[in-house]
Amino acid sequence: MALPLAEIIHQALVKFSNGSCIFTGCDSSHSPLKGHKHAYILCESNQSQGKGSQGDITHVTVFSSSGFGSHDRKVLQNLEHIYGENVPDIQLSLMSLGHPRDFGGTDLDLGQCPLLAKSSTWISQTPFIPVRHPKITRAGAPKLDERGLQIDSPEHELRRLLRLDGFPEPSIVESVLRTSLGGRNEFWASFQIQREKNYAAERTVRRIGYGFRIQFPGPVQGPMALGYAAHLGMGSFVAVADRNKIAGEASGKPLLPIDFQKKGDIQICLLDVKIRFLTQAYIPLWTGDSFRAGLGNKLRDRVCAFYVNSQKDPSIAMKEYRNCRKNCELSQCCSYGRLFVSLPKADQDGSVRFFEPPLPLILIPPATGSYDPDEFASVGFATIGQASDTLPYIFLALRDLGKSGLGRDRHIGGGRFNLDSADSLTPQERKQVYHNDNLQNMISSFSYFDILRQAEGFNGSVALKFLTPTHIGDEIGYSSRPSFGMLLMHLLLRANTLSSSHGTGYLYNPRECQNILENAEKVEQVSAFVKEIHARRQANMNNEFVWQPPYFLGEIIYRGSFSKDMMALLSLGEIIHVGRAATIGNGMFKMQRHS
Repeated sequence: MALPLAEIIHQALVKFSNGSCIFTGCDSSHSPLKGHKHAYILCESNQSQGKGSQGDITHVTVFSSSGFGSHDRKVLQNLEHIYGENVPDIQLSLMSLGHPRDFGGTDLDLGQCPLLAKSSTWISQTPFIPVRHPKITRAGAPKLDERGLQIDSPEHELRRLLRLDGFPEPSIVESVLRTSLGGRNEFWASFQIQREKNYAAERTVRRIGYGFRIQFPGPVQGPMALGYAAHLGMGSFVAVADRNKIAGEASGKPLLPIDFQKKGDIQICLLDVKIRFLTQAYIPLWTGDSFRAGLGNKLRDRVCAFYVNSQKDPSIAMKEYRNCRKNCELSQCCSYGRLFVSLPKADQDGSVRFFEPPLPLILIPPATGSYDPDEFASVGFATIGQASDTLPYIFLALRDLGKSGLGRDRHIGGGRFNLDSADSLTPQERKQVYHNDNLQNMISSFSYFDILRQAEGFNGSVALKFLTPTHIGDEIGYSSRPSFGMLLMHLLLRANTLSSSHGTGYLYNPRECQNILENAEKVEQVSAFVKEIHARRQANMNNEFVWQPPYFLGEIIYRGSFSKDMMALLSLGEIIHVGRAATIGNGMFKMQRHS
């Protein structure tokens, strides 16, 4: 309700001031003022102040960069009561007048205002509403600028408005899914983003709210409000004191593990499998999920000790006996349970908190596209830790999956295939281990230390080509052009959780992680020519369908000084992938170095 409340306050200030230009935004000739010097009316919900714990509006900040004259100050002091059609009667009391530096800060318990703080990191508090539409060519392709951003897309528009308001060029812009009000996560669709006064003229305009987290090279002074209805509180940002703290609070867990008891390592088995299609096949972009489900079902058919066919209704037996989490006492020792079922474990600090470890099997689905009979495709597997002894069963499951088919047309006989061969890969060699339906050699393994020993520091440009849908972000932040620091933070998190769950401990301790991430922030992004893609749609509270944050494909180039650990983590990332759904093949990338 921030927008309707601010609109009523605005109407009251205009009326009581007899049309003061600070409140109307127009000069004596009724021409709009330039430079956004008229008043901003920004609503706040501070949890330390009474009903703010429920997400209610607790404060309203009225700000003007040109200041308030004596007449304007008197109007603000006399504004004590407002009411309207869509808001209840509200009593107001002016707390104080001054400069932003007098009130700004992130400590709400001290009465500080995060809207007026000075910080290098800012996050959306109300939805940012673009005033332009993304540009496309006549052929329907997005028009891109020199950075790879679609012209007049929400992020491009945000950066343009920041420049117009005199803010420096941000170093990082990340998309944010929601905000926190009264301890609850609220999506941007929960906000009213249409002005009541101009509703009749704007009812045909479809407006959508977005959120962002902005990182500047250095601290900047608030307030910051951008986009449509910014002077009425839309597009407002609040200062963030500690980025990791904010993200950790939103996700319910820290971005990096809390306790590292010892230096660890992980053992990796990596297989490249060649399959030959027997029938016409089409592999869609999102085949990773169905590939995992099909392979898992075939493996369960092979090894499940409790699956019993019911003569009356086979589906009942499947539902009752195939819930490995609840019903099966062997789920932690059978091949299927070890590879496909994630069971909660206690964290290493010995507390009662539990987390679900990442699965020790990483799949590489076949490349997207059409395949004719007798054409070859490659699939892959990587196992972490002791899961390597299940690989023979995976070959059997994959052979069974070939009889059922893979891809879009498998239900009508498409996508049938045979296993042709399989190679075991290590940093030193490639050797064939499977041919003619037989395992011929021992499957080789290697460790992260083997990767680290071969890694070397590098000065120059590194191009990362993302081959499968990639989603890099946390519970509140997402970017289709992630900074190198954000990318490496997710690689560190994934590598450490894999090694702690399936290896001998964490790869890097907290101090090492901090040093790596600090150096990673110095690496700049040169270009990001990526394409955003949407996995599915999600219904909001009004039963309207809104797009979830998209995944992306394409190439991002980073330039700077890459340490030995950074290069080793990128090499490991080519195996374990990065971001959401990395286990099923999403977030797969290849690295190329350019001097």
